[in-house]
Order: sequence, then C-alpha cells, then structure tokens
Amino acid sequence: MKNEYLEILELSPGATEKEVKTAYRRLSKQYHPDVSTDPEAKEKFIVITEAYNFLTSVGPSPRAERVTYDYDPHAAAYERQRKEARQRAWRRAKEVERMQQVLMKRILDGFMYLGGLIVLFNLTLAVDYLLPREKINERVIEMRNIVERGRGRVYYRYDEIVFQQHIMRFDKHTLKDLDISGQALMTRTLLWQKPMEVDLATAAGSVRLFQFYNIYRVFGYIIPAMFLVVYLYLYHMKTLDSKLTLAIVMLFLFVVQLVIFFGF
Repeated sequence: MKNEYLEILELSPGATEKEVKTAYRRLSKQYHPDVSTDPEAKEKFIVITEAYNFLTSVGPSPRAERVTYDYDPHAAAYERQRKEARQRAWRRAKEVERMQQVLMKRILDGFMYLGGLIVLFNLTLAVDYLLPREKINERVIEMRNIVERGRGRVYYRYDEIVFQQHIMRFDKHTLKDLDISGQALMTRTLLWQKPMEVDLATAAGSVRLFQFYNIYRVFGYIIPAMFLVVYLYLYHMKTLDSKLTLAIVMLFLFVVQLVIFFGF
C-alpha cells in the first residue's frame, strides 16, 4: 500500500528505523527555516517532522527491524497517530519560531547601545559641518598622483597633497600644471578638524581647491541617510524582522562612515 509519509522522506516500503532517522536528519537540515532559502521551507519542515514523528511512533520495534508501514489510512489508530504527529511537528515549529524571536529581541536590545553611539557620532558630524570653520597656515610637503593596480592595469584614482598636519585629496588632474609653492591657507572644521578647502600660492597667483574626498562632501549623503534609517527604525518598523534588517543597514553604513572618516 502506498504510504505518503515514506514518500515525504523519500523512502521505499521496508525502510528501517535507521533509514527513517537518516532521511529525517538530511531533509530537516535542508529545509530548516534558519538555513533554507526556500520560501516554503517552514511548511516543508513541518511536513517532514510530521512524517518522522509518525513513522517512528508506529515503526519497527526492537525485535522487528524491517516493516512495511502498511497501515490502513482509514483506521482510527492511524488517524490518531497522524494527528499526534502533526501536533508535535507544529509544536516544534512554533518553538523554533519562538526561539528565533527571542534571539532577535536579544540582539536588538544589545544593538540599542551601539545605535546610541551611532546617533551620537552622526550628531557630532552634523554639528561639526554647521559650525564656523577655522583657518590655519600650512606648508606643502608633497604633491602626488594616487594610482591603483589591479588585474594587470594601473588606474589613476585621485590627486593628493601632503601638508604638515593634513592630507587633502582632490579629483584626478586637479593638480595638473599647477606650480605650487610651499605655503597654503587651509580651512578646516572646528570639532573634527577635517580640511574642507585650501588656498594655494602658485606662480600665477592664489588658487582655491576644495577637498573632494571626505565625510562631508562626496560621502556626505551618508549622514542624512543614517538619520533617516534611525527614524524608520524607531518609529515605523514594528516587527522584529524589519527592525533587524534596518539594524544591519545602520551597522553597514556606520562601518562605511568609519572607513571614510579615518581614511579621508
């Protein structure tokens, strides 16, 4: 007689208890909701667990290793065991889901401390950008073209001037044909002292150049983007899944900010 539980576990009539357990371990790992990308993984996992519960409850005894599992689907005992197997499968799935929710809540509770640090850091960036700038005298140490090598080719990335206290980066070809002397007047932010622009003395007169690569110019959009993500996280995301997704986005943006902040 055809047995649908055997088919679910991809087994044939006469399968041993050991084969049932082996098939269950293989398929439950494949369709476990924590690891599977299948959109129907949860339902498949429940069905697989139900099949396993049923077959192990009515399967071979210690003295009878091989059985056919040939049960009458209309028999009361069969239906009772089938119902019990389904209930156990659902209880296990609910427990797995509950543990996932508990884990996500713990992660998000811990993330609140890091989230506060991220907000504070971005507030200082915003204030630093809005405050008046200070001017300092600098001396040019070196000018250079920054190149990057990869895949057998050389890429011209940007121009760079090394001063006594700072390094400023500009779009490529900015320094081309400029005969720059050693003196410069630099404008930088007040809190983080990030250079924003510089007046360079050249043979043809004073030239003003703007820092192109820094946390406030090319990458400045990340600061308002971060505040938007924080706002959505606090006031619009209601489920733990959506909050966890935004927390990951926030953490990613923060890492990018740190790389830019300390690298430029």
